[in-house]
Amino acid sequence: MRKVGIMKPTSTSILLGLLFPYIVAFTPTTNDTSLTTFEVAVGQGSYADVSRDCSGRVRSVRDVPFSELGGRVTHQVSWFRFGLSAGYSSNWRQTVFDQYVALHNEDLIYVAPQLGVNTQWFGLDAGYLFPLNSSADIGFPGYYYSQTEFTGSPAAMLRLGNRDAWFLSASIANNLPLSAGGGLVDVGLGFCGGKPHSLYWFGVAGSPYDGIAFSFKGDIPVSTNFVLSTRTQIAYRDVFEYGLALGGKIIF
Repeated sequence: MRKVGIMKPTSTSILLGLLFPYIVAFTPTTNDTSLTTFEVAVGQGSYADVSRDCSGRVRSVRDVPFSELGGRVTHQVSWFRFGLSAGYSSNWRQTVFDQYVALHNEDLIYVAPQLGVNTQWFGLDAGYLFPLNSSADIGFPGYYYSQTEFTGSPAAMLRLGNRDAWFLSASIANNLPLSAGGGLVDVGLGFCGGKPHSLYWFGVAGSPYDGIAFSFKGDIPVSTNFVLSTRTQIAYRDVFEYGLALGGKIIF
């Protein structure tokens, strides 16, 4: 029988010591009593416009490419946080008239003020997304095929768990940019990566994607005051759907 080598206790201790910050995802908190963050992001992707009959069977599927940009400023004093997001989303939707297919652009310009609580073990931001135009809802459920005018949506984020280690989070209309930044709704597990302001998050996203999208978010500190943000969603249900976004944060 082949013998399995056993690592010496001294080597094991050294290895665990080196890996410990990554195992528990611990990062020291800042001692600042106030923090201001400026963030911008751009993104693009494609979701499926699926037509189904009354029994749920798919009749037709059309790709809807979209592009986005957004910005956000937040200020935190102790545990209290407030912010304002704004952005622009645009997509190209196909409409079939008899034997002809027409492409028409739909866009959404919005602002979303929020107030929030951000402590070590709990975070909650709540506000409302106000559309500044009424040409489209850009994937918000329940509006495209109804006669109801899109007047906005709640915008919120909930975090449960240690922000400097592991936590659960969920959001609605809170990602930046709005769809490519993580979908209009998402839920998942996040953790800090060993440095201040770092973040890695894995979860699922919905709408405007027809299927459930697998989602990844990464905030990578480049310097003390600048963080690179990446966002990815991938889904497949009848057609391939995706969202990609890249942005940056300046922190004071």
